[in-house]
Amino acid sequence: MDKMAKSKYDQERDVLYINEGKSVESIPKGGFILQLNSNREVVGVEILNASEVISGLTDISVEKAIELLENIQSAEKKINQAGSFQMVAVIIKSEMDGEKITQSVSLETPAATA
Repeated sequence: MDKMAKSKYDQERDVLYINEGKSVESIPKGGFILQLNSNREVVGVEILNASEVISGLTDISVEKAIELLENIQSAEKKINQAGSFQMVAVIIKSEMDGEKITQSVSLETPAATA
């Protein structure tokens, strides 16, 4: 199910937490940690080194990426199935320098994993 999620950015650890339900299992996937519920559905995503990830996807500096992450207004998780793989995408809406910004971060993972 795709829905609005709770989000929190921890600047000290540089981790963005996106969660929409109770998790019972965590699966590390590179710079991400997927949170699964008891049905093995992805209910949360942690993005490690979040400012570097956002900076690498855009043309903004790490410092500006931190500002963007600190001003998240909403977050959404989407999952798209494609054969034996699924794409987990996190869409964040933020504001930086008075401008509304939408940024997505995605991860492909085997469907059997989640």
